[in-house]
Amino acid sequence: MPLLARLRRDEQGFALVLALGAMITLGISAASVAFYTAENSATTSRSLADQQAFALAEAAVNNARAVLFASANPLSDAAVPQQTVTYETGTATHVGTLASSTWTLRGTGTVRNPTGGSPVVRTASGRIAVSSGRQSSPNNAVWNYMYSDAPPGSPCMQLVNSATIDIPLYVRGDLCMANSARVTGQYLQVGGTLALVNSASVGSPGTPITDAEIGGGCRLNGGAPQSPCSAAQRVYATTTGTMPSGLVKPPVDLAGWYANAQPGPLHPCTSGSFPGGFDNDGVRNTSRGTIDLTPASPYDCRVTDHVTGALVGRITWTPGVGTSPGTLLVAGTIFFDGNLMMVNNANAVYQGRATIYASGTILLANNARLCGVAACDATWDATTNLLALVAGSSTSHNGFTIVNDAKFQGAVYAVNDFLEANNAIVWGPVIARQLAIVNSGLNHYVPLGTLLPGMPADYQEVTVLQNVPGGFGE
Repeated sequence: MPLLARLRRDEQGFALVLALGAMITLGISAASVAFYTAENSATTSRSLADQQAFALAEAAVNNARAVLFASANPLSDAAVPQQTVTYETGTATHVGTLASSTWTLRGTGTVRNPTGGSPVVRTASGRIAVSSGRQSSPNNAVWNYMYSDAPPGSPCMQLVNSATIDIPLYVRGDLCMANSARVTGQYLQVGGTLALVNSASVGSPGTPITDAEIGGGCRLNGGAPQSPCSAAQRVYATTTGTMPSGLVKPPVDLAGWYANAQPGPLHPCTSGSFPGGFDNDGVRNTSRGTIDLTPASPYDCRVTDHVTGALVGRITWTPGVGTSPGTLLVAGTIFFDGNLMMVNNANAVYQGRATIYASGTILLANNARLCGVAACDATWDATTNLLALVAGSSTSHNGFTIVNDAKFQGAVYAVNDFLEANNAIVWGPVIARQLAIVNSGLNHYVPLGTLLPGMPADYQEVTVLQNVPGGFGE
């Protein structure tokens, strides 16, 4: 019994030692957990502060970009002044430095240090290159129309004898429609007055055009002008008004293209030749006389870049066999110092995209056909094959003439007047000083897509700001 009692006393002491050890161990563990929890919390807070500071630095760079893009002169050293913006999380400061034509934009983000001590600071940067370029003017929408540039008070644009214009029509001056002439294109804009006699009409009761904007009102069969025009004057349109959009005839640079066209007077073929060449005397004066684009014999003229060998311009003719059309391959901008003609059943299908200038007149007559597809119909895709013809004569009354069953698919620009008569058909826009469509002339609308180099057009010089790769953060 005394031995058992002593053993029990010994066990109680051992249990006390075990309990004390366990308590000490738990205490150390709890202290460690508390320490690491506090340490992790501090680390997380600091990491969040770093992220916030970097986000502010990036915001500062974006602020600098916005200031630069809004600047009236991006090449001024003062275009991006230093600026600090305060946010809920901290501050964002930007500064810009200009070297040559490239801006370096640096942003600094600053937030409070959650663990005390110095604020948390991060930086980011970006670079913007400043250059100049050309931008298409809204006025180039004129290439969606047949456009007559003669101002109000000039002789009327004549649309008579079963002529039909199934393309938007813009007449800066006055328009006179007679007999059974019709305008069926979706848009009609007339700066002056519209006079209709006999059975001429704009649209029809069952098929009105989309919009008719007639500045000077409409007069039916010699009556008093009425404004705005309405069905009472045989102007059938979903919308009518008196405010034409103000489109103008785009400028043409005859001297520039005489000097720079390839092939042309100053840039002859680098391989092959064109019969008789492009000029006779180095002066823009129509010295080549009248030039047949589609003679009985073939020709092949190409201009290639002397460094890369890339094709710059081309005009190549392969005559057809029998009743099959010949093939005219074109590329670039081409200039002839003379008059161009296709007459008497000449038949060509062109392939490629090019602008052809004649310093004089252009004539298509007597069943001549110059088309983007053999059928000369609505299957033509102007975004694939497109030929723009520019008649530069300022002395001949009609710079561009298409008559007597001739057909053309493409774009037309004439410095002087345009005449279409006697069952001639044009697919595409026409821009001229004055238009005359008579005796069953027919015009169809075809969207051109992107304008060709060399086509007379308006462009605006603009400043281009472009991000340069290589921005970084710290």
